[in-house]
Amino acid sequence: MGTSHNHLSAGGRPPCPDHFCSCYGSERERGSYLRAFVREGLRGGERIVCIVPEDPHRLRDFCLGPLPEGALSAPPTEQAEFLRPESVFMQEDVFSADQALYQLESCIRQAQDLGFRGLRVLFDGGWLRANPLGIHQVVEYESRVNAVIRSLPCRVLCLYPRRVLSRSFLVYVLLAHPYLLRGDRLFFNPCHGDYDLLMTAATAKDVYSKILKRLQAVPR
Repeated sequence: MGTSHNHLSAGGRPPCPDHFCSCYGSERERGSYLRAFVREGLRGGERIVCIVPEDPHRLRDFCLGPLPEGALSAPPTEQAEFLRPESVFMQEDVFSADQALYQLESCIRQAQDLGFRGLRVLFDGGWLRANPLGIHQVVEYESRVNAVIRSLPCRVLCLYPRRVLSRSFLVYVLLAHPYLLRGDRLFFNPCHGDYDLLMTAATAKDVYSKILKRLQAVPR
């Protein structure tokens, strides 16, 4: 974990999926990603930070309990933190890429200082439905995350509701991520960083479909 996405393996893929996303279609699908990502991090001894649009306490209960006795090295409430977006990366009610990346780096250092094996960050962009200000900054943030977490023990999962956010925005989201989750499978995204695709299709919907068709399943 924590290898550079700028150095590809022999198969043309980044060596490890440290930054990936899913454009979920239902709350049930979203919930399954949330719970699996958090619990995998708990079992792996990682610090977890979830940035979510709803009541953090309710989501904490959903993700953390019940857990098998003796399965964790630290109480889950000390290992996992659930926060609202405005407390992490909003400046005057507008998303700030610089603020978000600064907070990400700070969280990585804090996790290491506390003795955790690494950091897991779950970013849920569902809040953009009600507060789209600074949405272009979200695209900038996503495009810069790979450089920030390069060679650091950090995994970032980004969730976006595809039924309410525009395809023109989601296309940029997909292009910023080396890996995508669809259903219960992880896929390598060979279109990652290929923004020239935006010039080769008539509509954002066409680009979106083209990206999905080119995905390559990662062996289980």
